[in-house]
Amino acid sequence: MRPAIARPAKRRANLSVRWQIVFAFFVILASAFYFAASALTSLVGQYLLDNRAQADAAAATEAAAAIADTFARAGAESLYAIMMSENSARGSRLIALDQDARVQADTSAQINGVQGARLNTPEVLDVLNGAASSFGLHPSPDSATRERRTWLDFFRSLEYPHGWLGYTAAPILLYSVGENGPPARVGVLLCISSVQEVVSQLIAVQDQMLTYFVAAALAGLLLSILFSQIITKPLQGLAAGIERMARGDLASRVPVSGGREMAHLARAFNEMSQKLENLDDARNQFVSNASHELKTPLSTMKILIESMIYEPDMGSGVRQEFLTDINKEIDRLTRIIGDLLTLVRVDSGEVKLRREEFRLADVTRETARRLAPLLKERGQELTLSLADDIAVFADRSKISQVIYNLLENAVKYTPPHGKIRIQLTRDGNRALLEVADSGMGIPESEQPHIFERFYRVDKARSRSTGGTGLGLSIVRQVVQLHDGEITVTSQEGKGATFHVRMPMV
Repeated sequence: MRPAIARPAKRRANLSVRWQIVFAFFVILASAFYFAASALTSLVGQYLLDNRAQADAAAATEAAAAIADTFARAGAESLYAIMMSENSARGSRLIALDQDARVQADTSAQINGVQGARLNTPEVLDVLNGAASSFGLHPSPDSATRERRTWLDFFRSLEYPHGWLGYTAAPILLYSVGENGPPARVGVLLCISSVQEVVSQLIAVQDQMLTYFVAAALAGLLLSILFSQIITKPLQGLAAGIERMARGDLASRVPVSGGREMAHLARAFNEMSQKLENLDDARNQFVSNASHELKTPLSTMKILIESMIYEPDMGSGVRQEFLTDINKEIDRLTRIIGDLLTLVRVDSGEVKLRREEFRLADVTRETARRLAPLLKERGQELTLSLADDIAVFADRSKISQVIYNLLENAVKYTPPHGKIRIQLTRDGNRALLEVADSGMGIPESEQPHIFERFYRVDKARSRSTGGTGLGLSIVRQVVQLHDGEITVTSQEGKGATFHVRMPMV
């Protein structure tokens, strides 16, 4: 089979955040202005046309009343004459129609020119169906042409009539003398007049709105570009910082700028960078210290073994002493590896607490009894002041390890015939366990570091006491797993006191 060749994924052209902001801002602004301009133009146009319709309806009703008697009783010649008189007074074309919408007289034609023709315009039909009046717009029959008027016509249709006409229809009512009933509808009067002035005003309003729209769109585009630059500049700096960090520069920091959210994001990134840098430094320091701590016993054993190899005539007493030293170094190496494994399990979350309720005083006494031989050997005095009613819900073996490490640490750093005190009291809703010694104390400058791994205050004495430099680190990790805290107070030359606070049941 031929090996499959991985094909590169198709790259999609994605807009940057900046241009997405520009596009969104521009679309929102342009859409809002467009709808506002359209609504305003519609309102203005409706207002102008309503006013013209009312005026033309009143004029048509008045002209219909003037020709009503002549339309019903006189001949076509008399009707044409009175309609021409009305036409001269009003400046509009008048067409009289009967109930069948047939033309009886038209002021723009000869007397018999269009007589009898049917005119079924919507306005005429509305009045024939009972409307009091009807108004509509119609293009002039000979006006439609294709031409470009201005650059604004790009936004409109290119078909523009030279003129618009207003068709206004009103009923011709005949009142009977001496009768009180409603007048009889004998016909319809259609008045045709030019409304180009109104349409021109509406087009002018549209042109102004389009001009303002284009200006607003350009201004919105420029503003969106400006604001997007202001908004995305901190993001660009943050992205550059992340890229530097991805290349291994954990000291990368970004300037804190922009609005509250951007500034908060920059501060969070800087804090994360600081923690990662500290973690990397701690890891490097830990590897260096662990290597050194493991190398020391190995080097010692190598020297002792080589001495035994290259001196075959070594006395049995010396050989026994060398073997004893090698055994001690192996024990020390075993303790270091065991403590390292404990810290690794704690850091990785593999340590599972087996919680149970027990009295803290009982565990403290048991631990003190385990170290009693060492205390007796050094001639040290241990004082216990324990409140028996304090119970905790915790892992008994892990808490025992905490107390053991603290007490063993106090024994190692208290001179022979010195005093050690363990006190258990209540501190609000927490148990307070204090382990105090009368040793050399801890300098104030060293106190913030004593819980760090492989950290030793007295580098010269620490290894001679058999410590691994990991005991206090393990203590702090275990206490924190139980939602507790550990602190230290000390004065140089006056001993040290470790304070462990844990939740009570």
